[in-house]
This record gives sequence, C-alpha cells and structure tokens, in this order.
Amino acid sequence: MALADAMRDVVARHESLRTVFAEDEDGVPFQTVLPLHQASLDLRVVDVASGGVGSAIDRVAAHRFDLSAEIPIKAVLLRLSEHEHVLVWLVHHIACDGASMAPMARDLNTAYTARLAGQAPRWTELPAQYVDYTLWQRDLLGDDNDPDSLLSTQIAYWREELADIPQPLQLPTDRPRPHEATYRGASLEFTLDAQLMATVDELARTHGATSSMVLEAALAVLLHGLGAGDDITIGSPIANRTDDNLTDLVGFFVNTWVLRTHLHGNPTFTDLLHHVRTKSLAAYDHQDIPFERLVEALNPERSTAYAPLFQVMFAWQNNHRESFALPGLEVELEWPHSQSAKYDLFFNLVEEAGEGVVGHLEYATDLFDRDTVQRLADRFTRLVRQLAADPGQRIGAVELVEPDERERVLYGFNDTAVETPDVTLPGLFARQVAAAPDAVALVCGEEEFSYAELDERSNRLARVLIARGVGRDSVVGLALPRSTDQIVALLAILKAGGCYLPLDPQYPAERLQFMLRDAAPVLVVTHTDIAAALPDSICPHLVLDDPDSKADITQAPAAPLELADHAQQLAYVMYTSGSTGTPRASPSPTKASSTSPSTTTTQPTHTTAYSTTPHKPSTPPPTNSGSPSSTATPSSSPHPATSTPPPSPTPSTPTTSPQPSSPQASSKSSQKYNPKPSPASKNSGPAATPCPPPQPAKHSAPAPTSTSSTPTAPPKPPWPPPATPPPPPTPPTTPSPSDSP
Repeated sequence: MALADAMRDVVARHESLRTVFAEDEDGVPFQTVLPLHQASLDLRVVDVASGGVGSAIDRVAAHRFDLSAEIPIKAVLLRLSEHEHVLVWLVHHIACDGASMAPMARDLNTAYTARLAGQAPRWTELPAQYVDYTLWQRDLLGDDNDPDSLLSTQIAYWREELADIPQPLQLPTDRPRPHEATYRGASLEFTLDAQLMATVDELARTHGATSSMVLEAALAVLLHGLGAGDDITIGSPIANRTDDNLTDLVGFFVNTWVLRTHLHGNPTFTDLLHHVRTKSLAAYDHQDIPFERLVEALNPERSTAYAPLFQVMFAWQNNHRESFALPGLEVELEWPHSQSAKYDLFFNLVEEAGEGVVGHLEYATDLFDRDTVQRLADRFTRLVRQLAADPGQRIGAVELVEPDERERVLYGFNDTAVETPDVTLPGLFARQVAAAPDAVALVCGEEEFSYAELDERSNRLARVLIARGVGRDSVVGLALPRSTDQIVALLAILKAGGCYLPLDPQYPAERLQFMLRDAAPVLVVTHTDIAAALPDSICPHLVLDDPDSKADITQAPAAPLELADHAQQLAYVMYTSGSTGTPRASPSPTKASSTSPSTTTTQPTHTTAYSTTPHKPSTPPPTNSGSPSSTATPSSSPHPATSTPPPSPTPSTPTTSPQPSSPQASSKSSQKYNPKPSPASKNSGPAATPCPPPQPAKHSAPAPTSTSSTPTAPPKPPWPPPATPPPPPTPPTTPSPSDSP
C-alpha cells in the first residue's frame, strides 16, 4: 500500500531510523547503519472497536525495542472502519527528538504523495546524516584531558555554576519518596490563554528576555513559595541544532541544561527575570557538552530515588508546527498522554500560534496524586497572571493560596464551635479499647500491639506508678527513646492521674537539671542507658529494663483502673525557651490534648494504628528532619478512634516541643508552673540540688569558599564536516531523558 511504502521511504532517507546498537566482545557499544534491504519496517493492520482505540495505542506505545537487532521505529495501523484509521508512529528517543517531528512529517507527506502517483519520492538530498553530526560534535568538543578544549572549558563552567546545589529539591509531595524511583507517571493539561501570553510576551520584550524565560522564572517562584527553598535548580531541554544544515535531519540532537536560580532576599520579579536571563544566556553559550557527560564529570551524589542535579524540568516547545496533511485524507494529529515520568514534575509548554500555550504537566505517581498536581497547575497559571500584571512586586508578596484554601485554613481548621465530649484522653482510649479491642493500636519495628494489649500493659505500669507515689497531677519525668515502652509509659502516667515531663538526654545538663528542680517530678521513668546520661538528682527512677522493675510490672494486675475522669487533669508539661532566657513551664490538661482528635472527624469507630520508629541505642537520636519517621506525635492524628496520647516526648527533637492546642492550655502557658503534689506524693523527697552554672558553647567558623575562573572557549570547527566521513563513532547507549514526549 502507498502508506507502507511511504514510511519505508522515510526510513531510507534518514540513517538514524535504520541504525542498530550492539556491543563488541568487550562490552563496548557500537552503532551500525543497516542497508535498505535489511531495514525492515512492516505496517501491521489491527482491527479495533472505536471504544478501544486508547488502550490499543497504549499497547503499541508500551513496546520495548531491542536496539541491538531492531530498527528504532515501529508503525501500526488501527482500523476502526473502512474509512477511519489511526496510524501509531512510534520512534525510540535514541533516534528522534521533538524537533525531528516536522521534517519527518514533511518527508512522509512527500513520499505518500509520490507513491499515490506510482512514483518514488523526488526530494533534495540531505546535506549530511546524523553520523556526520556526531563526528563533527566529537571534533568540536575535543579531549577532556586538554585544558584548552571546549569540553574542558564547559565542564569548568558547569562545575562552578552547580557547586553545592541542594539535592533533592523539596516538593509538597503526597507520599514519601521511595528508595528507588519506578518512573510510573501520568500527565494533565492546563492552558495559558492568548491574552495572558500577550502580556507575558510584552514583559519579555521590555526586559530583553524571551517568553520562556518569564515562565521559567515564574516556575521558580512557585517552587520557592511551595517550600523548595531559595536555591532552586530546574532542568530544560535545548534543541542544540546550532546550524541550518541540521534543520531537516531526523535524530537525537536535544541536550539538557540546568538553570540555577537564587531567590534570597525576596527580590522583585523583575530582578529575578534579569537573573534568569543572565543565567540562561550563559547556559546557551555552554550547551555543547552532552548532559550525560556533564553528570559523569561533576559526579554529584547519586541516588536511585531521584534524578541528578534537578528533579523538575521545564520545556518550551515553540517548534514550527506545519499542518500535517496527506492527499485524499482528512488527517488530525494526536499526541498520546504519557504514562511514565522521568522527573518528579515536568512542565512541558507548547506554544500554539494565536491560541496561547497548552501545558502538559507530567508527574511521578510515586509522589503525587492527580488532585495535588491539578492544584499545582492552577497555582502556576494564577501566579503567571499576577507576575505578568505586576512584575515590580516582590516574590514574597505573591498570593499562592486559592480563595477556598484560605477559607478552609482561616475558618475551617479553626472552627472550635463543635461540641466536644467532656472526657480526658485516657477516657477516650478506654472507649476505643471497648469498641475495637483487637484492632492494631501500636506498631514499632517488628512489634505490634492491639488496643487490648496496649491497655493491659499500661494498666500494669500505671499500678506500679501509683504504688510509687504518682497521683492526681503528679509530674512524672519521661526519659525514653521512641519505642513501645514510651507509649505504654505515657498512657500509664495519664491513667495513674499524673502528667508527663519529657526529658531529652541530648539537652544540656544545665537545662535538664533546671527542669528537674523546677518541676520536681515524683518519679522519672527511663531506661538504664538513658538514666546514666541524666544529671544527678534526688528524683527516684523507675528503670523499665531493670529486672526488679520488670518483675513488679509483670506481677501487677492488668484489669482496668478506676479513672478519675476530670477534664482539668494535667496531661503534660513542656518547657519553652522563655522570653528572659530562662525556661518556662507550659502545662496542658488532658481535655485540651484530646480536643483536636475529637473534633476533626465524625467517624468515631474508625481505627488507625499508631506507628513509631524504634530508637537505635548504637547511634545518636535522629534530628527533627520533618520526615514521618523522625518524630512521633500521636495528637496530630485526625482520627479520634485511635485515642492515642497527646504529643509524645521525642528525645531527639528538643527544639520542637508541642504547644497547647486549646484555649484552656494556652491560658496557663504564661504562668510559672508550681505543681501541687497529691497526698501520696507530698513527702516523696527533699528539694532538688541546684544546677551548676552553664558552660559557654563552642562554635566553629565556616570554611572559606573559593572561586575559579572559566577559561575562554576555543573556536568551533566548520560545519558541514568534510565530505569523506571516517568510521561511525560510538554513540550513547541510551537516549537523553530530557526532551519533549
């Protein structure tokens, strides 16, 4: 048929479409351009129903090429009816880039027209083939062992430009980043209308920039506003067709460059645009080094979880789109949606003449939900509109929050008019034990407790605490690592009527001694290794891993205790830094601690397990990194059925003590805490010994930084190259990940 013959003509015209890649006996890859009689391209016809076109296209697009034996192009004709067909034209990225689409479409049109007339196409011979370009590029770059070569010059530039970039970029993901990226993805569309783009174009002209620079600067502002920091890297593809002789070639020419933006000091958007323009122009002057070679030379810290140097890509597709037509046919060009993601986020913007810009936002489904990405696209559109209308405003003044989000944060989250049960946290926990005794309540490493098991363990320990003097509003020091013991002890203290005082052994000894002296706890619950790190005091210790203590707890009854369920029972005492430099106690009643989980849902029978990361004694406690496994704060759970305790003490995070979560708690936070001991604990011991004077902290000065100058680039060799080409060079075995779909 004419269409099949026309496609074979296109393959014959472009050597890149009939090149295979194999390895020699030493594992070194090499390329071979197949002669025409060996470059087989068969057009397979498949009958499909109209409703199954999408899935049929997906199946073809999922084809995995064997590049060592198979040419990098495949074509399938889907037949919906006698007069309606869909041609799926699939080309591997190693042989084609976005700018190759126009010449390939023109050549297919020319060949199809000729074949309909029973003739071979008569087209102008190409000035060069892709292999000629690769030889010219090798000659252009030179040897990296030569300090005066273009390759060495550009490596030096990028080494200085990308030194000490923060990685990975912090993004508002829906899930933690997996240890190994799966590259599963999806995409959605958004638009920047023609009127908005006219404003963007005018802003670009005014400041000697391009529209893509304006939009990429706006993207940097968006990422900054979403918490990505002040030092942001964004990857961008560049066509890299620096000579007119390359215009009609099909091949992989595209390269990737990295825009590093500094947003320190809250600049105006105009200032940021000038910064982006300067950086972009410098990058264009150093675009010749292949990105893979650059990564190899810079050797950044590598991870299977994210791409090196950048995780967000921005592409501006302004390639001239000629109308694709075949004689005698009505043809419409369709681009299938991506089902993979090379990066966390990929903003792929396509300029449509007179119609504005169509954006394709590709995202990693390992990290993001579709609704989240839709909000990102909406924020980007709204932000571009704000910045284009008023580029003189500072980037910190840009409004990223949508009206409904503002309403929800200011009023929905702070709606305290909901009626709450007059019950303490131990009471809520008891209700959950009765409702779902076998449900999972606590997970820590390999340990897992049901609500009934957690209830029994805390009941035993609570009786031991009562026997040792803990009563109503008694302060009990809690010096335990993240573990099941910590949660059991926390519940036991509350059931005994006491309130807990978190004691972090990583605190300075002076601060710990002040807290012990000021709060005068009846008892300190701890482990042997942590007890040794606490300052000397007369407070008795209950060491949970001590054999005698274990025996006392095991022998205590596990039956439920009679809970004194009064709403003003204290839950915990936190010490803030204090405005005068002296720590101040901030107590919170158990009702205040239980208010939040009681009012954030209307599903009291929902069960959520409490999960905590076990502490490893052989290593220092982790710092507060913000990751889910770094801290365990039960009161933040939105499900009341968990009935988990209020904010648990986290010995590794001394600077992030939870604040009272209700008006009752906050009204006491400005007063010095002076606990009144219960009758059982009045004579528990003399006053604590005074703490020694604090020692001055030692600080080390940061190491000085150095800068290096970039050598001058040598002149480029002439193009086209000499007419007699040497043997084909060794190409990269995989395509660059940075191009339009």
